[in-house]
Amino acid sequence: MAHLHVSYRLPVLLLVLCPNRPTATWAVGPFESRIANWTSQTLHPLVLGPDDLPEITDEPTVIRQPVLATLAAIVHNESE
Repeated sequence: MAHLHVSYRLPVLLLVLCPNRPTATWAVGPFESRIANWTSQTLHPLVLGPDDLPEITDEPTVIRQPVLATLAAIVHNESE
């Protein structure tokens, strides 16, 4: 990840896609990396779950926004 940051001078972000609400709630974190009493890093991932993205079922939207439609399909893969 550091290579991406150095090469493109853009921030690095961890995106977590969760198809169920309990996992999405847990995945928000924060997650700490610790050595004894010292915290070296705290991670707050960006989490997309079923409550964050609408289901996309109409073809014109899929054609117009394929990336959003793909993310929505992953997140809603447990939908009935």
